[in-house]
Amino acid sequence: MLAKYHVQFSIPLEHRRLVNDFRTDDPVECEEFIADLLLRGYKVNSISHDGVPLSRPEFDSAVLLAAKTAISKLLTTALDLDEAEMRHRFSALFDKK
Repeated sequence: MLAKYHVQFSIPLEHRRLVNDFRTDDPVECEEFIADLLLRGYKVNSISHDGVPLSRPEFDSAVLLAAKTAISKLLTTALDLDEAEMRHRFSALFDKK
């Protein structure tokens, strides 16, 4: 059975890149996985939903959402905040525009 979400990514090695895949049916797990890729500096090659590659605007939106998740992880860790306090103090990060 085809997973709903498929992320192809590259891990930089000394003289080449290792291309790998991640599949899940859970949209939150997909978002968190992409956030972890961003935090590690790995390349997100493509994102597909139900076997169809995301359009450029959809891809950008998914990566932006994951970047916000990554930033929130950095802030909660670096400033020793719980999720609620981080969202309160940095609400501009989560404002929809």
